[in-house]
Amino acid sequence: MQKFSPIFFFIIVVLLAGCSSKYPMGISSEQWENLSVEEKTKLTLQQEKINTQKRKEQLQKYEIEKKHQLEAQKLEAQRIEKLYKEAQYGDLVNINLYGGLFEYGKHFLPMIPTATTIGRGETKQLQIVLKRDSFTYAKELWLYLSPMANKLTISFRKPSPSNIDEQIVILNNGKWDYEQVYTRSNQTRYDKIDKLKIGIRYTHTRRWLR
Repeated sequence: MQKFSPIFFFIIVVLLAGCSSKYPMGISSEQWENLSVEEKTKLTLQQEKINTQKRKEQLQKYEIEKKHQLEAQKLEAQRIEKLYKEAQYGDLVNINLYGGLFEYGKHFLPMIPTATTIGRGETKQLQIVLKRDSFTYAKELWLYLSPMANKLTISFRKPSPSNIDEQIVILNNGKWDYEQVYTRSNQTRYDKIDKLKIGIRYTHTRRWLR
């Protein structure tokens, strides 16, 4: 009859139990104290081997996820580039930020008007400039245009379902062929916008296409 060492039983019990411990293989303090030096060494080496394999698997998983992320970013960049080159009615929207007051420290500072263009399904980070006397300060806004190009989202953070309560959302009222100007205010835990004046219109209108 084959004789199994105490280490074998320790490993089986710990793997089945899946408990956590500061000692190798998840054993308890009492179990650890009852082991010989040789057994402790073997368990420690076994744990190091498992840890090394886990780190290897985690690194491989990270590299695969990073590769997929880079591929997705590349495809999205190609889509956006093609969209801008071959834009048709409803593909692109002009955004004009005419003004507004942004909280900066203990003050509300006016922004310097700026403009940009955004495409269907595109997320864009826009840097705006705030002015106070002879000083200027940079502030960033995120813009997102829905895939149907009928909803614009503005936020201090990259728009996501987790921060939907921080977003300014403007729906197309059916008149984006000509510029529509909206005034919006918003407040989050850390930032505040007051009377942000936003002009929105399609870059390529039906009239332009005729």
